[in-house]
Amino acid sequence: MMKSSVFPCLYLFFLLLFVPAHNVGAGDVLDLEATVKMGLERNHSLQAVREALIGTEYGVKSARGAFGPRLSTSYSYTRLDEAPSGMFPGEGIDPRTGERITGSRNVWTMNFNIEQPLFTGFNILSNFERAKLGNEQARSQFARAELELVLEMQNTFLDLLAAREAVRVAEDSLTRLRSYLTRSQSFYDVGLVPRLDLLQAQVDVAQAEQNLISAQNGVDNLTARLNMLLNLPLEKEVLYQGELEFLPFPFEFEECRVLALQNRPDIFIADKSVQIAMKDEKITASSFYPQVGASFNYTPGMEMILV
Repeated sequence: MMKSSVFPCLYLFFLLLFVPAHNVGAGDVLDLEATVKMGLERNHSLQAVREALIGTEYGVKSARGAFGPRLSTSYSYTRLDEAPSGMFPGEGIDPRTGERITGSRNVWTMNFNIEQPLFTGFNILSNFERAKLGNEQARSQFARAELELVLEMQNTFLDLLAAREAVRVAEDSLTRLRSYLTRSQSFYDVGLVPRLDLLQAQVDVAQAEQNLISAQNGVDNLTARLNMLLNLPLEKEVLYQGELEFLPFPFEFEECRVLALQNRPDIFIADKSVQIAMKDEKITASSFYPQVGASFNYTPGMEMILV
């Protein structure tokens, strides 16, 4: 089974890059931790993987049930054109035909059957082991989906904070260039600077305005992206609040490699795929073995038959 230490390590590392400013309040203010928690609870893609995992758990139970006996019943009803009769002495003779009625026109039949497989060429055992491997593989796929979703939410959140800083820088730059344009206009009016300098200042202001618009669009796009990951309406106004802080990476390359080999869900998924293929081979080969089973049939009112 996959170890679960990688998720806390990655989560805590990315969380160290962020200093939360506020807790969740009325669903309108979210810090990084609250964003990740809400995304894990509400994201549709992760929910689909979670439901697939539940399906494999039921598959294991179904495969386990194949080891036990199977009970089946059948019921039939037949109505005859005439009641069974014959030339027998005694009471119950029909005065019209002179025959004795021996049965009813309505015939009901019920049968109970129990089947117990004894040897199926390792088919049932292989199917059960394959179902367990599929469940373990689904768990690894769920863990990978969790890591990918957390990483995407954290990257988007941090990109949003960086985009806000870009907006602030663009606003400061635009304020400075507008101030310079005002001075250039004043100097030009009194003949202290050539017209070329004034035109260049106007171009710089126009470019700074475009940069500010692009930075603001980046903030809007990243906010909408986070809303989508959290399964919120794209137009919903949510304040994703926090601050960026630099912290050095605490792991060496060799430590990262060892942790990756021990905990990467992709490695477990690939390993389980190989094992599942081997079980499929056994299931296919089971048809070459003899099949042995026991069957017990019982019909009420009739003699029991053991096959």
